[in-house]
Amino acid sequence: MKLFKISDTFIKVIKNQAINSENEIYGWLIGYVKDKIPNILAIFECKNFDQQTLISAVPNAQEFQELSSLMPQGIGPIGIYHSHPFSSEVFHSHTDDATLLSLSNQFSDCISIVTNGHQTNYYKMGRNKKTEEIKPKFDHPKVLNYIMLKFEEELDVKIDKQYLNEIDEINELKIQIINHIRNYYEIKWKGSQFIINDKPITKNHTIDHYLSDKEKILNTSLKISPLDLRNKDAEILISKGEKSENDSREFIKLKLKIKTKLPIYLKQKNIRFKQLNNAIRTELLSNNILRKIYDSVIDFEKREIILPQDFFLRYFGFLIRFLFFKDSSYNEQKFSQKNKELVYKIISQFHPFIGIELPRNHKTYFRIFLTDIEKLSSNFNWYKEVKNQINVLYTNLMLI
Repeated sequence: MKLFKISDTFIKVIKNQAINSENEIYGWLIGYVKDKIPNILAIFECKNFDQQTLISAVPNAQEFQELSSLMPQGIGPIGIYHSHPFSSEVFHSHTDDATLLSLSNQFSDCISIVTNGHQTNYYKMGRNKKTEEIKPKFDHPKVLNYIMLKFEEELDVKIDKQYLNEIDEINELKIQIINHIRNYYEIKWKGSQFIINDKPITKNHTIDHYLSDKEKILNTSLKISPLDLRNKDAEILISKGEKSENDSREFIKLKLKIKTKLPIYLKQKNIRFKQLNNAIRTELLSNNILRKIYDSVIDFEKREIILPQDFFLRYFGFLIRFLFFKDSSYNEQKFSQKNKELVYKIISQFHPFIGIELPRNHKTYFRIFLTDIEKLSSNFNWYKEVKNQINVLYTNLMLI
């Protein structure tokens, strides 16, 4: 790897952060690696530290996990940046080498940017686990093409009343439901089919053939067959033991309606559907359905397990996901504080861009994202607070 692609605007922002901070700054580089070339689509400044001093910065691990959970399949953290405040020389220390080596074991072709606010150097882990200096190509990379995968399913979840009376808290029941749903779909996955325009597509077909020339986006759906609601296989049974034909136990039946969308970003041309099989399964089950079940509302009066919905915000041209309920009262129970903190954290990522001369594409990204943020926030009682911040940003970033 001889180079990587990054907007010079991001470098200006990183330098600006370093100059305006008395302590060492730290942040993540978001994008993708294609043909061994890292492409930086966004930067994300660390806000929560386990330790932050003049000479060191240790980011909070939970913040990194939150950031990663927002990212779509195919796009994510591929590097870091940090500063050496008040240093006359920019270098990669032994501690920096160890950090880069650790990250490179998780993310291939990971890069590290170091600045003192004036000079900036760029590094990667080379052969024999030795750090090498590399050069940037100042160019804002193109966002990858993606497929938007749609999945809908309705299941019956039957719960043993005796078991229900014995559990201490609702999360214990949710974990049981998650485990049963995971096993159910793992068994059914081998019979999965992709459906495009109501026609089944074999996994040997290439995705590129179906991408729209205009938007390079494919709307498709995934069917896991046989999933017929008249079939007893579409039933999840949760009890203390196996159910027999003469079983006298009473069960409560809850409806579970799954309706979700998944963006899968494509790094290669002519990729076959079967090559995405594991990525889609992980994204659909672990990162979407199972997570939503844990965040669900179980309404025993309506006999329904109500899952949150996906809300996609366009962030520097790619999609990041939030969860919310159509019923605002559920939002206040589940997502209000969490989403408020995330929204404020992401809005704060735009503050370092104030005072920087922005290229047209960045201004377009910011306008689109702030529009999406406002729409998401309208589902919560803190909408007016966020709206005020959005108005201030429009002025300070000169987006009007």
